[in-house]
Amino acid sequence: MAIGHFIINESAAMETALKKAKSAQDAAFETEGKTPRVVLWISILIGSTVTRALAITFIPELEIFGGSAPDVWLGPWVTDGILGVLIPFVIMALWRLRGPRIWGGLLIYNALGAFDYLTGLITQWLHPLPASIAPPGLVYGSLLFTLAAQLTVIVLLFRRDAVAHIFGQLDGASPSA
Repeated sequence: MAIGHFIINESAAMETALKKAKSAQDAAFETEGKTPRVVLWISILIGSTVTRALAITFIPELEIFGGSAPDVWLGPWVTDGILGVLIPFVIMALWRLRGPRIWGGLLIYNALGAFDYLTGLITQWLHPLPASIAPPGLVYGSLLFTLAAQLTVIVLLFRRDAVAHIFGQLDGASPSA
């Protein structure tokens, strides 16, 4: 009988410890009206890709316009230009708007951005830019860094505190999207 009583007490103690650990974990994600740190990191990482907006200025360097860059760079450069111009609006949406559509839009934006950087890496491998435009090490290095930034944002968007912030569950805000 004493063994059964011991097992029941240990089981209850274990259950209490698990409940305390769960509530401590939940408390770690509560910010009481403050913006979670993950939102700041997502903003910094998205902002670190702002130089992509300048890619549109490289278009006159394409062979079709008398330049020395292979014409296959048109696609990545136009996509970079469009995504780069959208950066301030994407960051503003992250900070000011709430709802599942905003979260989905952020996920799609970063997935397209990562795909564009991967396309740039493949294009550089198959049709390298002339060194007069950019040295290969610079092209590969910048593309790999920004690809890593976009992939990191995608991972961070799935964190519970990021989802709660974007869906408006931390500060009691109602979804506006």
